[in-house]
Amino acid sequence: MSATAKSVRMQAEPAEDASESQKNLQHVVAGDSANVPLIPADGVFEGQVSVQGETRVDGTIRGTLRGTGRLELGPESRVEGDIECEDVRSEGAIVGPVVAHRRAELGPGATLEGDIDAPVVEVADSAVWNGHARIGSTDPV
Repeated sequence: MSATAKSVRMQAEPAEDASESQKNLQHVVAGDSANVPLIPADGVFEGQVSVQGETRVDGTIRGTLRGTGRLELGPESRVEGDIECEDVRSEGAIVGPVVAHRRAELGPGATLEGDIDAPVVEVADSAVWNGHARIGSTDPV
C-alpha cells in the first residue's frame, strides 16, 4: 500500500433517523488522498473508526478513531471520543483524549477538551485547550 493510500474499517449501525448520506457511511473505503474527507462537513458517524495512511475528517465522529498515519481534522470537524494515531493535526473540535505517537498539533481555531499524550505538541495562539499533557511519551494518558 502506498504512503497516500488508505483503507478504512467502520463498525456501527446508523441511527434510525439518520439521513441517507449518513447511512451510507456505515461501510466506507476511503480514496487515496487526504484532500478527500472520510466524513464530509455535514456528515455524522457514530461508532469505531480505524484508518491507515493520511486521513481527513471534516464532519462529526462520535466514538473511537484509531489508526496509523496522519489524521487531519478540518475547521468544521468534531470528534467526541478517543483519538489515537501517529500524527494528529486539528483545526476543529475534539472532546476526549488524544494520543499521537509522533506529533499532535492544535492549529488555528482548534478546541480540545481532553488530555494530549505525544512526543511533540504544538498549539497555535488561537487554539483553545482544556486538559493535561504528557509530552515526550506515548504511554496511555
